[in-house]
Amino acid sequence: LDDGFQDFSIKKNFSILCFNSKQLVGNGFIIPSGPLRESFSSIKKADCIFINGDKSLEFENKIKEVNKNIKIFYSIYKIKNPDKFKNKKVVAFAGIGNPQNFFDLLKENNINVKKAISFPDHHNYSEGDYNYLVRANEHNVILLTTEKDYSRLNDKMKRSFNYVEVDLEIENKSEFINLIKNKIWK
Repeated sequence: LDDGFQDFSIKKNFSILCFNSKQLVGNGFIIPSGPLRESFSSIKKADCIFINGDKSLEFENKIKEVNKNIKIFYSIYKIKNPDKFKNKKVVAFAGIGNPQNFFDLLKENNINVKKAISFPDHHNYSEGDYNYLVRANEHNVILLTTEKDYSRLNDKMKRSFNYVEVDLEIENKSEFINLIKNKIWK
């Protein structure tokens, strides 16, 4: 479940916390003052941590101070279909936790982002949003979003917009799979 860790009404048998190496814990405060959904000390309830991006031994040590036995994995996003958008002008939009990470991923894959438009996390796209975004298409660009955002669009919107297919590459993937198996099938 996305953002399910802090929902105590859900009976969980395996919890994964995710951080992005660019933001980590931000200012360290809980929403609305900062990016955290719970205090950093709640790491003691998690089964493993994913850090998407660059390695940080300093951050790993901070995590281990709270939960010395937690497993830490690293991952990166890989665009599956970057050639589809190369040599084309793109207006990118996203309503995810940190849209800038999506825009950076596009640029890192040499996708020509002419404009980047951010919406709030879990944004429900309206007819007004649609009209605003379609106006950008007058400049002969591709309107591009995340798979997650695309899934929240209605059929009319889906006909006008494209999305980037992304794979998550996990370092030590077999160790991660074994961790899940051992936890669930105990």
